[in-house]
Amino acid sequence: MHKALFKKIAFVLLATPALWLGWQMYHWFSFLPHELTANPQKFITQYTGLWAIRILIVTLCLSPLSWAGWRSALSYRRMAGLYAAFYAMLHLLNYFILDYGLDMAVITKDILKRPAISIGAIAAVIMMILSITSTQAMMWRLGRLWRRLHRMIYGLAILVPVHGFLMVKGDRMELSLYGMILAGLLLMRLWRFCAGRYRLMGNRP
Repeated sequence: MHKALFKKIAFVLLATPALWLGWQMYHWFSFLPHELTANPQKFITQYTGLWAIRILIVTLCLSPLSWAGWRSALSYRRMAGLYAAFYAMLHLLNYFILDYGLDMAVITKDILKRPAISIGAIAAVIMMILSITSTQAMMWRLGRLWRRLHRMIYGLAILVPVHGFLMVKGDRMELSLYGMILAGLLLMRLWRFCAGRYRLMGNRP
């Protein structure tokens, strides 16, 4: 009972930034006062991108929390991962629709010309693959390949902050902090992997 309630609370909390953004966009399109600043398109791009990074961090924090004793943390991983992908897709849609009006010729040229956009496009493709294959049915169908495929999230932990760092021209303090957190989470996994291999080798006759 408590677990189901906590999952509902987590769902609402993860949705709250998107609900707030939708409400502010409604005001913007209705020519009402809003909090999207004087440049709403830029604000929306940065807002959705930052929330994608924040929730990616939450997703990657769940495994260490399970190692520390909170076993049920892993049950939130799929939800958090899908929300990270959701905010990344909002970020991408803003780029496609609000920035370039679905002009695919210009978008393709921009992706090929600018490294920051190229990295973002690669990260978006990886997120879509992980989202599509996140179901129990896909896990069963892919078998061992599923685990290997979902290790691409570690690549995301590198690509996403690099994309953000290259895109932002002003204050990068927040992005630098997120980058350091993600680097720390990756190092924790590397240490755990190496420790496991060392123990395995030590147990061999």
